[in-house]
Amino acid sequence: MLRDKGNVRQLKNEELTVCVERVKSLPNIPEDAIQIEKWGVSGGSYGDVSFGTYRRKKVVKKDFRFMNTIVERIYNYREAYTLATCNHPNIVKFIGAGPNTRMADIRYVVIEQATDASLQELIYSEAKYNIWHVMLWALHLADGLDYLHSRAEPIIHRDLKPANMLLFDGCTTLKISDFGSSKIFERSKEELQSVNQGSLFYMAPEVQQRHKDKFFASYSKSVDVYSMTVSIWEMLTRRLDQVVNPHSVRIRSCPPFLQSLFDRGMAEDPRQRPTATQLVRLFDLIMCKVCTMDTSQLCIHFENAEAPSTSQEISIITDSQTTDALSEIPIRHEDETATIHARESEPDIEMTVNVKDFGLVFTANIILQYI
Repeated sequence: MLRDKGNVRQLKNEELTVCVERVKSLPNIPEDAIQIEKWGVSGGSYGDVSFGTYRRKKVVKKDFRFMNTIVERIYNYREAYTLATCNHPNIVKFIGAGPNTRMADIRYVVIEQATDASLQELIYSEAKYNIWHVMLWALHLADGLDYLHSRAEPIIHRDLKPANMLLFDGCTTLKISDFGSSKIFERSKEELQSVNQGSLFYMAPEVQQRHKDKFFASYSKSVDVYSMTVSIWEMLTRRLDQVVNPHSVRIRSCPPFLQSLFDRGMAEDPRQRPTATQLVRLFDLIMCKVCTMDTSQLCIHFENAEAPSTSQEISIITDSQTTDALSEIPIRHEDETATIHARESEPDIEMTVNVKDFGLVFTANIILQYI
């Protein structure tokens, strides 16, 4: 056991050395170059964030809360370097770090500011959105994930969840953020061993399994697909907690398309899960061939949304255009709503999700052809 701990310490020291060399090349932004307009907004366990302007651009300054231990420094350096090396429309844009990158003195990063909100804020607001919003966000999420997984040195995010997804352009563009938990694969490895990271609800079962004498958990790219699938479930139900989650409740009369997606994406066996590439093909097909709505029609003015209510009834709003778009798709109208109902072993909990015009009652079961 002591030898194992010594090996872990040596590996961490080696990783820290690599991280230090990498961050020295990052763009440097002195603290006094940022005009802070809003201070001290909590950024969760990573650190606090502030909103401001840098060179006439709206930015977010993200302060790292902890810099004392080797693990904490690696965690922070990793996020800065990972963000800096990503260039994709569905990955949040890195602008710089500071106060002195050349000396590897990185206490904060500066990234682009979401024009709207995080997806989590939208989900738990009174803002109305329909099934096409969810499919569009899922496409952007899969596209960003595919980019990370397909790099020469693939990256797994390890902490995908709506809180780490930012919305832009009237909530019609989704970008992945927060790379503190991310890990770059070595080219020769299919899997890597790493300390458990991420949030429990979104965490794949192979990550949650921790044997008595094992400090490490097995990770592969499929853990991100699992987290993405849980996030889509949350987008549709607008609820995820100890009582209502995809592991404790089921959606009665769930459209076959979505049930297939949930079954495959949250499969206990990682090999059964689709890849990000396959999910891009699937959601691209839906948005290009099934949805006829223009992206501009999906704009959401989030700043006008009211505070969340305490009602348990949650609806996915649809309209006549949604129905028209699905007119050529075989649709069953057995129920106008799908009920999320607890399993018999769970408390009697119900809440409704409007699926009248889902169309994802796709009897064609497109998902089986593309993933």
